[in-house]
Formats: sequence, structure tokens, C-alpha cells
Amino acid sequence: MTTPDAGRNDAVAHTTQSHAASHHAAPRPKALTALTWGAQVAAAAILGQSLFFKFGGAPETVALFEVLGAEPFGRYAVGAAELVAVVLLLVPRTAWAGGIFSVGIIGGAIMGHLTKLGISIDPEALGKPALEALAGPSLFAMAVVVLLASLTVVFVRRGEIPVVGPMLVREQPKAETRPDAPASIPASA
Repeated sequence: MTTPDAGRNDAVAHTTQSHAASHHAAPRPKALTALTWGAQVAAAAILGQSLFFKFGGAPETVALFEVLGAEPFGRYAVGAAELVAVVLLLVPRTAWAGGIFSVGIIGGAIMGHLTKLGISIDPEALGKPALEALAGPSLFAMAVVVLLASLTVVFVRRGEIPVVGPMLVREQPKAETRPDAPASIPASA
């Protein structure tokens, strides 16, 4: 027996299915899934390992932020932002946001290197002997790795970004088959 609500329930179910389908990106190949997870973990690991130094007030980190003119508030703000980025990167549903957030954070770090710190940190030139542990280009290199990893996450997961995501992903063209096309003839042995 059909109730008056049966038709409405079917319409609601269809609308819910359509709504859910429109908010989920198409399944990606396993290689891309592995690539994005590798990039997410790499960016999160590099950002995460620096949190101890930022929140712990390590002398080299304090000296670094003094050169940037952002000690102590800048150090704590960057540490908090990096902590948020790490969490976002490691949660599949928010990884796209973690990627975008990380690009912004690490973009600031790279600008700090290019404008005040130098690509290769020279403690003597900066007048900060406490930076000796950070001497050389390793800090800049890690920032570039985080930037590339974060950009990879954003690119691979761009279809998951609310509102604009579907516009950023091209649909793959479907192979057309003509009804009047001859069937392929197998090669004879």
C-alpha cells in the first residue's frame, strides 16, 4: 500500500543522493592517492617537527624570529598556524585546506629567507651566534619541500574544495562509440 508520504520520501532520497554525489570528488587513481598522502605526511612531518622549537623557545628559533622582528608573538602565531595546518593535512576531509594553509605559512617563511635571513643562514652576518645550529641552506630547503608538497596536495585535491572545486577539475572525455561503426576484426594467426 502506498502512503501519501511515499512519493515525497523517494524525492527526498533522490535529492540527498544527488547532493551527496555532487560534493564528493570522483575516485582518483591509486597512484595519485599515494602521491597526495606522501605529500601530506611530508609537509605535516616537517611542519610538526618545528613545533617543539617554536613553542619550547629554543635559542636558535628565538634568534631567528628576532632577526625577522617577530619575537615572541610571531613565533607563537606561526607555531599555532603550523599546528592547525598539520591537523588539517592529516584529516582526509580537510587535507585540501591544510594544503592551502601550508602554502600560505611556508610562503611567508620563504619570503623571510629571501628578504632577511638569506637562503643560506649565516649567523655571523646576521649578528646572531645562536643561529649556528641553523647555519646553511637546510632550513630554506625544508621550506621548499613543504611548499612543493603542499602545492601537490592542493592540486591533487582541488576538486574537494567547496564551491570552486568542481570548476577546477576537468571532466575526462568519454569515448564515443558510433552505432554504425564496424566491429573490430581480430587479426588472423
